[in-house]
Amino acid sequence: MAKALGSRGALRLRLLLSALKSGVSVPLTRTEASFGTSVTSTKVAVNGVHLHYQRTGGIRDVSKWSEKIKKPLETLYGYEYFAKTCEKWVDGIKQFKHLPDGNICRHLLPLIQCPTLIVHGEKDPLVPRFHADFIHKHVSGSR
Repeated sequence: MAKALGSRGALRLRLLLSALKSGVSVPLTRTEASFGTSVTSTKVAVNGVHLHYQRTGGIRDVSKWSEKIKKPLETLYGYEYFAKTCEKWVDGIKQFKHLPDGNICRHLLPLIQCPTLIVHGEKDPLVPRFHADFIHKHVSGSR
């Protein structure tokens, strides 16, 4: 995979994954930005995938993140782009609770007209196989 991404893409991937490892916390003044599990967290179903996240107030404001987590992402994306992206991501996650069954795009699948190849990892721990099957069923001509 790293060869396919090129050296710069591989570096970006490593930096992103280093910040997303299970159990990694972003130290803040409160526990709102922990990426682990706790009683202050919640789960949201988005198109059938159950996302687990903490209350998002601290995650939204990257100035409160620890330097260890923040610095590689700032280096990669620049502070302004990185901060705005995090804010938009948190705002987007908050909208899921207002959507029926976390549906964010099912109604758009029949509108896809371009050739579509659906790829799904057999051992994917996050997205169940039925997602790929559902997409295949609802995107005309998909393989």
